[in-house]
Amino acid sequence: MTTLCRDGVIYMLCITLVSMTNCISIALLPPSYTALLAGPQLVTHSVLASRILFNLRAMSDLQDVVTDGLASLGSGVVSQPIAFGTPTCVECVEGWDFARC
Repeated sequence: MTTLCRDGVIYMLCITLVSMTNCISIALLPPSYTALLAGPQLVTHSVLASRILFNLRAMSDLQDVVTDGLASLGSGVVSQPIAFGTPTCVECVEGWDFARC
């Protein structure tokens, strides 16, 4: 969880820094340079967002391993299949379904 928080803070700081730099360059530079930092801003956003998603996936996989390990440490059988059979004639009489007997 600390990795996720750390990466979230890094993500927000980097995106804020690149966005502010982009705004300053739009305000100070000539109009022909307005899209100068648009590409690096998109790349920074994509790389950092992917990093957060990869960390989320790694945490999910780790949680699955822990959950599977806890299930195997249990008392044995977690669940059993249910076998359905055809009713006998006694069950047909009790259920008033004479067509099935």
